[in-house]
Amino acid sequence: MTNVEKKTFTMYNTHIHAFQNEAVPRCLFGGISRFFYKHKKIKWIIHALYRIRTLTNNDLWERIGRYTEIGSLKSWQILDHVFQFYPDDTKFVVLTMDMVHMGAGKPKQKYYEQLEELATVEEILRIESFKKARKKILKNTLIEAIPKIIETSTKVRKIKKLGKILTKAITNDTTKARKIEKFKKAEKNAENILKTALNKKELVQFEETLKEEKKEIEKKYSEKRILPFICIDPRRTDWKISKDDKKKREMIDFIEYWRKRGFRGIKIYPPLGYFPWDKDLHKVYSYAIEHEIPIITHCSPGVINSRECRRKLKKRIRDNKSELIRLKVWNVNDKLRCISRKKLCSYFTHPYNYKKVIEDLIEDREIKNEDLSKLKICFAHFGGATEVKKYLYPKSLESIKENWFYYIRNLLEESDVFYVDISGTWGDSQFDPLLKLILLELASKTPKKILFGSDYYMNQISFSERNFGLRIRGYLGEDKFKQIAHCNTKTFLYGGKVCEKLTNSKEEKNE
Repeated sequence: MTNVEKKTFTMYNTHIHAFQNEAVPRCLFGGISRFFYKHKKIKWIIHALYRIRTLTNNDLWERIGRYTEIGSLKSWQILDHVFQFYPDDTKFVVLTMDMVHMGAGKPKQKYYEQLEELATVEEILRIESFKKARKKILKNTLIEAIPKIIETSTKVRKIKKLGKILTKAITNDTTKARKIEKFKKAEKNAENILKTALNKKELVQFEETLKEEKKEIEKKYSEKRILPFICIDPRRTDWKISKDDKKKREMIDFIEYWRKRGFRGIKIYPPLGYFPWDKDLHKVYSYAIEHEIPIITHCSPGVINSRECRRKLKKRIRDNKSELIRLKVWNVNDKLRCISRKKLCSYFTHPYNYKKVIEDLIEDREIKNEDLSKLKICFAHFGGATEVKKYLYPKSLESIKENWFYYIRNLLEESDVFYVDISGTWGDSQFDPLLKLILLELASKTPKKILFGSDYYMNQISFSERNFGLRIRGYLGEDKFKQIAHCNTKTFLYGGKVCEKLTNSKEEKNE
């Protein structure tokens, strides 16, 4: 999706990530991801693997290299990267991750540092965008000034060398102090040369060009494009908001603080080892109802699961066995003795767990039944690619109804509380006809509850971000794409009626 496309509505991508490798626990994936970026030589090996595609038709290593490389960047650099694939006014829901209590060691970056980065990221993007634009204008002006400089060829060679350094400075988002110093020095030298080479009128023109570029960047970032969500783990006891914060805070105080800092919603990730009906999460749902805050929950048997010992996980599941059987999450024939960690964590993640969440909220006397309509919970990933395949390619007639895709669809029809996004899962183009057919079901509630999301940058191993957006938009057509990427998403994020026609309302013009 190019940022020069003519577009009649504001797009929303409801599912991307911008956390760094430093936010990942040390022992996740056996510590491989942290090992790569701890040792410089290993990093060069990754870059070599990144180019293996020249030797094979399979681009897997290229995608692994891209994923690892993006994870090494700062949050603002990751977001700057994804912005290139979408129109300039696209808005992004950025999901944080709190992985401290998943049993894989402690991340290098504190959780409040991750949140602080996102709270200030748009200001950083504005500053860094102008710095890049300034270097570009400086380089172009310098090259244009070469014929006017009547000096030795040595001077011309020096200018050309400065131009090359400035080109690297524009494209290279380095964090190394030595390189940053080199780029700054080149910039200063270029300015000194221009002051002597250009006349007064040309210098004024140069300054005017810089001012115009600054205005363009200010205009680009005048509207809020980043809508961050706070990840809440009910097992956390330390709710500090900064390094020097000594005040004892509760979970709700923590959410309230970051909500005032611009965070739009809440993210929960049950496969890290807790059930969504946890008593502490009940407070979160009540708060979300009171303030009409949307919630996104991970809902697919994912790669990032709890790394706690299996004995603890099994005990937690057995303690809730009666509830799991009642909700049809636990099959009577299920045995936990020889079961994979991924399967164990799927008990925490199962979509039918949210039936109990709603039941508990209905039983709460302080919450009225009509208030439940203010609660919005989105199932991320629509159950996952494996579960969608079970629906499309059933082993038997009975198995058509024994997959998370089917369960989620049931919940979407039963309750107005639930939504779903297509992030990650719809990277596989074989699911496109299924999505289009669901959106054509006029008698169903589901078409008004599907949200567009990509799962950037987690998706980089599986598919290309640019190709994903273009393919979904091209296949669905403008009307249906607007429904999932604008209308449904606005209803989920802000409430109100779902818009169904492809028109420019006054509200959209003033957005």
